[in-house]
Amino acid sequence: MHPCSPEAHALPLQAQALFPTGFARQGNAPAGGDHAMPGQVMVRAQRPRHLPRCAGVACPGGDLPISRDAAGRNAPDDGSNAGVAPKCSNADVALIGSHTGFPAAGGDAGIQPPGTIACLEPGGGGASTTAAAVLRLAPRSPAPARGSPMPMASSHNGIMPKPASPTADPPRPAMRRERDSMGEIEVPADRMWGAQTQRSLHHFSIGGDRMPREIYHAYGVIKQAAARVNQRAGRLDVARAEAIARAAAEAVEGQLDGEFPLFVWQTGSGTQTNMNVNEVLAHRAARLAPDAGTIHPNDHVNLAQSSNDTFPTATHIAAVLQLQRRLLPALAALAAAIEAKSAAWMDVVKIGRTHLQDAVPLTVGQEWSGYAAQLRANIAHIRAALPALRELAAGGTAVGTGLNSPPEFAAQIAAEIAALTGEAFVTAPNKFAALAGADAMVAASGAVRGAAAALAKIANDIRFLGSGPRCGLGELMLPANEPGSSIMPGKVNPTQCEAMLMVCAQVIGEDAIIASAAAQGNFELNTMRPLIAFNFLHATGILADAARNFRVFCIEGIELNRERIGELVQRSLMLVTALTPAIGYDKAAKIAHDALERNQTLREAAVASGWISGEDFDRIVVPKDLTHPR
Repeated sequence: MHPCSPEAHALPLQAQALFPTGFARQGNAPAGGDHAMPGQVMVRAQRPRHLPRCAGVACPGGDLPISRDAAGRNAPDDGSNAGVAPKCSNADVALIGSHTGFPAAGGDAGIQPPGTIACLEPGGGGASTTAAAVLRLAPRSPAPARGSPMPMASSHNGIMPKPASPTADPPRPAMRRERDSMGEIEVPADRMWGAQTQRSLHHFSIGGDRMPREIYHAYGVIKQAAARVNQRAGRLDVARAEAIARAAAEAVEGQLDGEFPLFVWQTGSGTQTNMNVNEVLAHRAARLAPDAGTIHPNDHVNLAQSSNDTFPTATHIAAVLQLQRRLLPALAALAAAIEAKSAAWMDVVKIGRTHLQDAVPLTVGQEWSGYAAQLRANIAHIRAALPALRELAAGGTAVGTGLNSPPEFAAQIAAEIAALTGEAFVTAPNKFAALAGADAMVAASGAVRGAAAALAKIANDIRFLGSGPRCGLGELMLPANEPGSSIMPGKVNPTQCEAMLMVCAQVIGEDAIIASAAAQGNFELNTMRPLIAFNFLHATGILADAARNFRVFCIEGIELNRERIGELVQRSLMLVTALTPAIGYDKAAKIAHDALERNQTLREAAVASGWISGEDFDRIVVPKDLTHPR
């Protein structure tokens, strides 16, 4: 039975016929009448007399709600009449599931779109079947978010259950009307945002990238600081200021995260994000202090501010806090773990490699000390970028002049932000540069890119040194965290190294985006601020997480394969370098080539050359002595 047939949906139909492909006659229609096109499915059934309406059953290729106007004609889909089928007395029911469309009843009324549901009156006297009414399916709506429950089946026209579908439109939420300078718009009644946020959701529904929550938390700091500064200056009454500050504190703590739904891809100044915050805080403040009077998003929450100065300010705040609280601690902990391994392995001699070829010896501890030093240097580079990030654009308002902001506002709000965050934020000395440029973000991103480059080098070394276990270099034994193959039993892979390498590639790419976006400042404003903020916070966030996991699940559990390390040292031909001061470069090179060609040990080839005795060879070629100046 076809899954979309009326019988499959428990309708007591008297007859049915399925025509999955090719042409098929329907009822008493003559050839050339109603038919299905190749690849379509037509379900025909005589409607029982006791059923007052056609069954609007969803079919493959057309599994969405339908709509009609009051007269039963096709109507623009607005969701209001979804699932309502027209009346069609004594009609046959034809449900078409198709990906190509099908001819209208009678074969000469044009092509109906995929998923059309037609109620067909039976023809008489050999006449072709005609359509009493045709309903078209609504446009496809977004699929539910991953992990959300599937919609439950519900009553359909009071006759039959409507099959649950992941693409079925959800019940329309209760709405309220909000107004902004462009007029009224409906907003979900259970949300605190207002008209401008709703307009942004409509006009900028691009991809799935949402503005990072760190930006909203930083905005909470800004609005809290502004409310306090404005209240102390007498520009904002105490009741409103305290309510806004309380609401902003909730935003900082993440309690209002669900009210900040906007996409990254919006106006380049971040205006919609600023207004999203203003609207939510105004709404929340009004709830917290119902006796404070009207609290306006622009007049009160955004007092003495502009999106043009607050968004770069929020970006700098979020960047500093992300570096100080997440990335730098993660890198420092990783460096410390590597330093501990270096100290433990400082006396273990191994063979060095340059150009992926054998080189002279060093110790494992020396090699790892290089990893730690690279990380420490890059930590210092990131720290060096912090002072510029601590310079804030707040107070520059629209173009850097500070219009509608008192002269002392910039310094005061920076001091308030510093007090709230514990970071030494200051007002930017030149607001025109702060609004039009993004140099501090470029410098900080470059420093983060440097750390990613170092980590990629370290991860690559470790996975190659751990290759094996029997047919690779095999000097390191990496932790076995999970099975490595779905087909090769017992295989374990250097997965933490691979994850780190992917993260580093992503960070390096995002740095390139940040530099490109910063170059797009025009006149008094850079209009790629959301792109810069999104990529910087994403890059630093994943690098911090990767550094932590790399330390916990890889570095701390690595052990040495000392037997393998010693074997490779003894087999290396580059120990011949120690003979150069005694016999000269050319003779030493000849010994190395002879050993390789004759498959001899270096000692055997040296003694066979007649240029040095076995006793002198043993005295001169001591691997441990080759790991330091002499």
